[in-house]
Amino acid sequence: MAQYTDWLPARSVVKALVRDKTKFYVAAEGNGTGIFDGRIAASLRTGKLVWRDTCLGATQALALHNGVLYSGSHAHNCRDTPGGFPEHHNRQHFLAQSTRDRHILHWFPDTNEGIGEQNGPRAMAMAGGILWAGGEFTTVNNRPQQSLTRFGAGPDRGTPENPPRLTASVRSAGRVTLSWRAAWDRDDAELKYLIYRDGRLVATRTGRSQEWNRPTMKYTDTVTPGSRHRYTIAVSDGRNTTLRSQALTVTAKASKESPR
Repeated sequence: MAQYTDWLPARSVVKALVRDKTKFYVAAEGNGTGIFDGRIAASLRTGKLVWRDTCLGATQALALHNGVLYSGSHAHNCRDTPGGFPEHHNRQHFLAQSTRDRHILHWFPDTNEGIGEQNGPRAMAMAGGILWAGGEFTTVNNRPQQSLTRFGAGPDRGTPENPPRLTASVRSAGRVTLSWRAAWDRDDAELKYLIYRDGRLVATRTGRSQEWNRPTMKYTDTVTPGSRHRYTIAVSDGRNTTLRSQALTVTAKASKESPR
């Protein structure tokens, strides 16, 4: 048993255990500073540590499916876990990690923290390829859903979050530079942006983003100097596309007249 004593500090406890054919997985919750709140994978054959993540936010529940470890917690500050995120003052209540290397996968449904305990999901189970989760939450993905929810393997029906709004600059004749902050999606890291001028699709751009990393994107359109146009933008995850944004009307800079 001595080999396990270094895995958890004194103020951390085990909240859940699951196993697959080769490893067992530990969910931890700690209290105070210098504690461990994350997940641990260890070999069933040797009992040796395979990986240990360092996300903060007490892990309450675990479930396994097809090489993915699902967890219910209030994870934050996962900067040292591959695929993780920095402290951005927004707790994440579901995580999906590769059982092989602890890499956090791009799967970010979320609950709120409920009405008192502030822990969100408390229990998880896989049944028939469906992930069930129960807890103190009252919303899932910002919609009312109390205490019990499920995630199936069916087609993705959710559009990207925070659709962009356009801004424009016209610094040179006949060139309109559009800018927008990237959207993000709960289960797709790469999104496509569809740019319309006067109702006609004129360009597409792709980019990767996460809720905590939404870079500014740009597109420069070439039009007749001095002409006036209406621009809109929509964003797609490959299956679902948002409505087009509110139109932005832009007048292109005119060419300077040659002196007579």
